Amino acid sequence: MKRYTYLAAVLLGLTLSVTSCREKSEKEKLIEEMKEDGATIKEKSDDGDYKLKMETDDKEVKIKEDADGETKIKVDN
Repeated sequence: MKRYTYLAAVLLGLTLSVTSCREKSEKEKLIEEMKEDGATIKEKSDDGDYKLKMETDDKEVKIKEDADGETKIKVDN
């Protein structure tokens, strides 16, 4: 029983260390930054396409993701 407990603890530790070191994508960084700036956020999803529009007084970010997983990011200052 001790072996299973030890094995579970080791696997949990490895899982946490791998996921915590993952670097954020440009999309994730922009979303986080705009949320911190208090942006208004509008989401739209249809036919497998996903659109996200975030606006502050001095910045606008549009993120489009199509059904194939291709992502386009547009930033206007």
